Amino acid sequence: AAFYTGDVTDVSNLPIPGEVQVCLCQLLISVIGDVGSRAALLREARRVLAPNGVLLLSASGASEDVNENYKALYEQDKKVTGEYRTYISRGAQGQALYVTHHFEVPELEGLLTQAGFVDVQTRVESEASSRRPEEKAIFIYASARVP
Repeated sequence: AAFYTGDVTDVSNLPIPGEVQVCLCQLLISVIGDVGSRAALLREARRVLAPNGVLLLSASGASEDVNENYKALYEQDKKVTGEYRTYISRGAQGQALYVTHHFEVPELEGLLTQAGFVDVQTRVESEASSRRPEEKAIFIYASARVP
């Protein structure tokens, strides 16, 4: 068994020889960047997985229905990010840390399918926000397989 790491700012060529059985992406797809970067991440995960290999993925989900603060962030930052449900995560002093995207289930399932995954399954959970534990947020847990 082996554990591989790589620079997620360039997912086009992770230092993984290919043919791994499981790839785990914990919230990575939510903070990787724009739509093109999200698709590239999934294509690279698909590349390194062996036939019947499994992708386990979690993503931030659209949370405006459970948290008014997220709705305000989505609307405020759309002017900067150009995408609804994509906002700038900020530190305690308001400094920009990174861009975060919150997915709707069909959007995430579509990206997985477009990347060549099959048997896509998702589960949605309402939990404490990862950066704001006193607030609710939606998280999507997905699994998919390489044919």
